[in-house]
Amino acid sequence: MTEPSEFERLMDDKVDPRRLEQQLLLLDAAEQISILMQRQGVTRTELARRIGKSKGFVTQILNGQHNMTLRTLADLAWALDARVRVAEVEDAASSPKASRRQRRTQAAQSSGADERRGS
Repeated sequence: MTEPSEFERLMDDKVDPRRLEQQLLLLDAAEQISILMQRQGVTRTELARRIGKSKGFVTQILNGQHNMTLRTLADLAWALDARVRVAEVEDAASSPKASRRQRRTQAAQSSGADERRGS
């Protein structure tokens, strides 16, 4: 049995909105790397070779079982002839996506509160 990812552990525990945002960002980054790999026909083994790491390391990064640093993200993108850009941050009031995320966080928090109350 594989160890649960940080995202899975986070969802099993009380929801910490800040940690949830961290995990969502890591998930988005891993998804974009996976899409690039798929489009280019690059395997995890090949990607690992290109960045000088093990296949296991790449697997852990893409599965959310290892913290992806900005340096690692830049390495992965470089190995796939891509460039990562950080877009401006939107606040919840001006972004429909952020509003959905905010609603999702609030729903998870209320769900956790219900569980703690025994509902």
